[in-house]
Amino acid sequence: MTPVAFQVGPLTVYWHGLWWSVAVLAGAYVATRQARVYGASPTHVWAALPWVVLIGLGAARAYHVISRPLPELAGWMYYRDQPLAAISFAEGGWRGFGMVGGLVGGAAALALYTRYRRLPFLRWLDIAVPGLLLAQAIGRLGNLVNQEIYGPPTSWPWGIRIDPSHRLGPYRDLIAYPVETTRFHPVALYEAIWNGMGFMVALALSRCVWPRAQPGRLALFYGVWYGTGRLGLDFLRIDAWRLPGGTLTVEQGLVLVGGVLLAAWTVYRYITQRWEHHGNGAKTHSG
Repeated sequence: MTPVAFQVGPLTVYWHGLWWSVAVLAGAYVATRQARVYGASPTHVWAALPWVVLIGLGAARAYHVISRPLPELAGWMYYRDQPLAAISFAEGGWRGFGMVGGLVGGAAALALYTRYRRLPFLRWLDIAVPGLLLAQAIGRLGNLVNQEIYGPPTSWPWGIRIDPSHRLGPYRDLIAYPVETTRFHPVALYEAIWNGMGFMVALALSRCVWPRAQPGRLALFYGVWYGTGRLGLDFLRIDAWRLPGGTLTVEQGLVLVGGVLLAAWTVYRYITQRWEHHGNGAKTHSG
């Protein structure tokens, strides 16, 4: 697996960037189809896309910069001493991004756009969900080519080879873990498969099960689906930013906190809807 896709003169195109470019376009195309399903204008997808991508990338980069991964990986300790490297494109300087930051930044950009255009934010979150899951599935293939986001050694037949230059932690010991015989869990591929399955489920829910669901329900599904995947798969990652104690990653901690908040929000909506239904029923009866 080579990170370079092709070269045109002085221009070098990397697989990682190529995969993510395809991912963004594929996700946007799906969003236009979903907009029609919900009776919304697809032109808003292409109008909002540059802002969502730019703000999302900036937030993803910021999350990467403040992170504290393994010592041999660039994170806060590195960028604190070399602040210009945080915004440098030289020598692959912008290869580090944090998905959590990207999701928060992209959602914030969409919130600003829908507010400016006076559009229903939760409905547009629902419209974005299937395309987002597809984009995440495609984009993770770029991480696979870059030999990033992998787990511990495995004897399973789909284990992948990791070159010495991409080894982390104790796996840099080539005597204990020979290059010729050691294979690693392809966590990026696992996440791509999980997100691809989520894409298909989200399409089915939006078009067959919840075609007229209340705004926000598909966004809630995304939070549960993606959060469950990260909660499980992050146990395999050896490059993750971990909480004190080293058992859980920061992303797993955020997923658990987010799960509690989503559960509380769901209960709140259920109770308020019940009260509204009861109140409307009582007014109708008394009238």
